[in-house]
Amino acid sequence: MKTRYKNILNLSLSAVTALLLAGCGSDSDSDTNTSSTQTVAISKNVEIKFLAKVGDEILKCSEDGKAKKYNRIGITGDDNITIKDFRFFVSEFSLVDRDGKVHEINLSNNDYQYNDINHSESVAMLDFEDRTGDCNESENNSATYTKVIGKVTEGNWSKIRFTLGVPLWLNHHNLPDIEALNHSKMHWNWATGRKFTKFETKPDSNRSMTWYFHLGSTGCVDDNMSGVVTCAQPNRIDIELPFDSISQTVVIDYAKILEDSDMSLDLGVAKGCMSSLTDPECKDMFKNIGLDVNKKDGISSNQDIFYVQ
Repeated sequence: MKTRYKNILNLSLSAVTALLLAGCGSDSDSDTNTSSTQTVAISKNVEIKFLAKVGDEILKCSEDGKAKKYNRIGITGDDNITIKDFRFFVSEFSLVDRDGKVHEINLSNNDYQYNDINHSESVAMLDFEDRTGDCNESENNSATYTKVIGKVTEGNWSKIRFTLGVPLWLNHHNLPDIEALNHSKMHWNWATGRKFTKFETKPDSNRSMTWYFHLGSTGCVDDNMSGVVTCAQPNRIDIELPFDSISQTVVIDYAKILEDSDMSLDLGVAKGCMSSLTDPECKDMFKNIGLDVNKKDGISSNQDIFYVQ
C-alpha cells in the first residue's frame, strides 16, 4: 500500500512540475511579446524659456547706465515709460502632444520654483528686474530668473499650457521655508495671498507716479484663520499656446497690457490697477491679459500678452 501511495505522489509531483515549467515558458513568451510592442515612457530634463518685451524691444530696467525708456506706450500713443518692476508667478505647466495627450511638467525645486507633491501643486516665480535703473529699490536684487525647469515624458509637441498665478493651497498658506514663495515684494496679506503679477512702470507724463498692474485673488475670506480660503475672484488665468519645440520661447509683451491705458490719468482707487473690480483702470488691463470678471472662474478664452517665438 505504501508503494502505491508513493507512486501516486511521484506522479502528482511530476505533473505539478510539468505545469509549472509550462507556465514559466508561457510567461517568458508573453514578456518577450510585450516588450517588443510596449514603449517605456522616459522622463527628460526640460527648460522652458521666457522673454519679456515691450512691443518689439526686450524689456530691461536699464541700458547704458540709465533707466531704459520705451516710447509711445498706451492708448494715447505718446507716453514714454521706464520699468520699475516686472515679475510674475506661473504654475501648472504641461505640454500637449500631437495626439492630444497631456504631459505634466514635473518642476524642479530651487529658490524660484517649488513642487509640492503632497498637494499636487507647483509654481515658479519669473523675475526680470535686476535692481538697475528705476528697478533700484530696497529688497530688489540683481538676480533674475527667466525660465522654468523640470522633467517631462518625451513627445512630439503641439501646445504648451500653464497658469498665470499661484495655485490655491500654495497661495493661501504661510510656507516660510519655501524661498520661491517668500519674496516679500510679492506678498499681499494673509487671506489674499500673493501678487500673481508685479508689473510697475513710471510714465513720463507723471514721473512722480508709479503705474501698477498687480494681479491677484480678490474677495478672499479665511474663516477663523482656519487656512480654508475662498475667493470671489480667483483671478488665475489659464494660458494655452502653440508650441512644437522645446527650443521655442514664451514671450510676454508688456506693451499689450498697457495698450488701452492712459497713464497720464488716475481715475481713482489705485494708480493703475491692483485688481479691484471698482477700479476703472482695471477693466482694459483685465481684458488684455485674458480675465473676464463677469465669470466666476475669471478666465476668458482670449488673452493678448503671451505668444511663442
